[in-house]
Amino acid sequence: MQQLRSGLPEELRSLPRFMVYRLTPRPGGRAGKVPHRCVSGRLLPTSPLSERAWLSLNDALGLLQEGHGDGLGLALRPDARLVAVDLDGVVTGQGLTPAAAALVNELQSFSEISVSQQGLHVLVRGQLPGSRRRTAALELIDTGFLALTGQRWPGTPPGITGRQAQLDRLYRSAFPAAAPAESAAPLPTLSDDALVQRLLQARNGHRVRALLLEGRTENNFATPSERDFAVVRLIGWATDDPEQIIRLMRASPLCRPERWAQGDYLQRTVQRALALGYPSRRHSPQGVL
Repeated sequence: MQQLRSGLPEELRSLPRFMVYRLTPRPGGRAGKVPHRCVSGRLLPTSPLSERAWLSLNDALGLLQEGHGDGLGLALRPDARLVAVDLDGVVTGQGLTPAAAALVNELQSFSEISVSQQGLHVLVRGQLPGSRRRTAALELIDTGFLALTGQRWPGTPPGITGRQAQLDRLYRSAFPAAAPAESAAPLPTLSDDALVQRLLQARNGHRVRALLLEGRTENNFATPSERDFAVVRLIGWATDDPEQIIRLMRASPLCRPERWAQGDYLQRTVQRALALGYPSRRHSPQGVL
């Protein structure tokens, strides 16, 4: 508790965007850090983008002190102009891996050891120049939930610094511009029913049926927003039409009218999912989702 209260940068401590999380088992054995909000003394899972669940640091720490939750985290959105560079498995017995040490030295901003004690979060001020977020080596987080420890890596600054130029270079290095690809056959224009049938015939058709038609999530998603994104990705394998994806989402048992009516949430989810592309897309009913 004291480490969280005193170890976080001053500019973070004043943000009313804190949330408590619970550790929740996920497939594969890893524990997910699922944000929760407190309702009538009970903790309920929630989206990190739900502003009504955001708390001041003191209120969030008060919940933890009362035994509500397993840890503290921060809700991130692009309007905060904060980006967390999340590095997994870079803390060794000898310090940081050479690549991580070079990155920390270049960014020169508040860096904390992650909850696992094996990773590092480097927080900088700035905005990401593109829509891609993850590689095998790192994740760039500007939207979502970041679990915090306040355990600053020795030798790093106590505050968060503006690093737009460095972020731009890091982004270009992590996501180099792809060489022009051979022209792919255009996706066929299908009716909504025909498109669903095409998805059902693919190798992952059982997953389409469970999620899109039956609304069964089988507890595979930490948050409803994560589930929404996964289903949009499934549909987008067979169509590039955002309006068709939105129609199918609204017609599914997973429809959340109270959330999807807020601003342009669903449109942004579809744009983000399609922007990732489908390198392994096959234009045949037996393709791989």
